[in-house]
Amino acid sequence: MSKIKINNYIKIEMIHSIFKSNFNKDFYFSGERHNYWELVYVCDGIIRVTEEDKIYKLKKGDIVFHRPMEFHRLWADDDTAPTVIVICFSLNNNDLTGIDKGVFKMNEELHTLITDALRMGEYCLKFDDQFKNQLIANNLEKLLLTVEEKYTPYSPQKRSVGSLNYKNIVDVLNQNVDKSLSTEDIAELCCLSTSNLKKTFKKYSGMGVMEYYNNLKIARAKEMIITNELNITQISEKLGYSNPNYFSKAFKKECGYTPVEYRKKHELVSINEARRMIKQ
Repeated sequence: MSKIKINNYIKIEMIHSIFKSNFNKDFYFSGERHNYWELVYVCDGIIRVTEEDKIYKLKKGDIVFHRPMEFHRLWADDDTAPTVIVICFSLNNNDLTGIDKGVFKMNEELHTLITDALRMGEYCLKFDDQFKNQLIANNLEKLLLTVEEKYTPYSPQKRSVGSLNYKNIVDVLNQNVDKSLSTEDIAELCCLSTSNLKKTFKKYSGMGVMEYYNNLKIARAKEMIITNELNITQISEKLGYSNPNYFSKAFKKECGYTPVEYRKKHELVSINEARRMIKQ
């Protein structure tokens, strides 16, 4: 029998949080963006979820995956008090194409994988049991592999005029992240009045359009800093900042580090990871 080399296509590297929440009828989470994956599973009730420019309505048994650095938010809907499971995790492979394109309807097998992961996760938070930590990771890896291989998402998107305008605004911001646009510039590119632009974007994103635009620039800056191909001044210019000092202040306000400190921090992590690999 020939040998088979196993490559870890999907490997859970870290579980950041795992919990089950019972929300009240007026629950509203204004949204966030982080550098790891997030799974949201609806156990009961109905929620609305946004993923960048998409708006989904999730019912009992639905699951959605948010990829790293994707802005998302959720709220209770249809006068229900929903119950959800949320699992945040880091992967060795962020290039998955089958799990972040819509909403999945869970069957009994996948429901068991999620609820078992939750049960073991709550135990490990109290006792830090490494054996059960591995079981949680195995369950999640099996879940992701199964969804990636077998399941086709559906897209229960809300297609109102407002949601279509919101999608267009997000597209325009992404296409012009290298420029320095004002609110009036963005409104003109989107064929909206300034007031309608602000109102629409606030309704669907939970934040101001310029706040989102700046966050988008900082997210791109992080990617460029990590690749180490450009110096900080060049990155500042690439993202439409006229003053590198202003860029550094905006970056530190968002991340807690200056761009130079962020690069050094990432380089140190890479060096320590390389040393760990050599010792293995």
